[in-house]
Amino acid sequence: MKIKAEQIAAYLQGHANFFNDHPQLVRELKIPTDSGIAISLVEFQVRKLREHIQLLERENDHMIETARINSVLFEKTRTLVLSLLNASDLDDLSVVLDEKLANGFDIPIVRLLLSDQFNVPDSVALVKPISAKDIKEGGSLAHA
Repeated sequence: MKIKAEQIAAYLQGHANFFNDHPQLVRELKIPTDSGIAISLVEFQVRKLREHIQLLERENDHMIETARINSVLFEKTRTLVLSLLNASDLDDLSVVLDEKLANGFDIPIVRLLLSDQFNVPDSVALVKPISAKDIKEGGSLAHA
């Protein structure tokens, strides 16, 4: 009767302590590498653990960088929201949007679209007005 590799693998998976009970086998195991040189199981495990540690370190560095970027964006957004809340009128709101979005978020062009229900000061109305009714009826904002 010939034992198949799958049967051995299944047995070892079901008996995780096998090599604890037979430590001499661990010392004798040789695992071929890509270069064709056989290494011990311990060396193999050390290599794999080092590779895994390097992967985890890269992932950790990426998460730290993402957290730093998110922190900066949060602070910019918080500053924008507080400035918008402090705007006393539509003119102030327009100035805050222009300044904060251009300086804080590198957004050079800001377009504030308002319903015709607002009393829009001339200083803000820089584009052709669009009625809320037109938009509600499926009109386009493309010409705004």
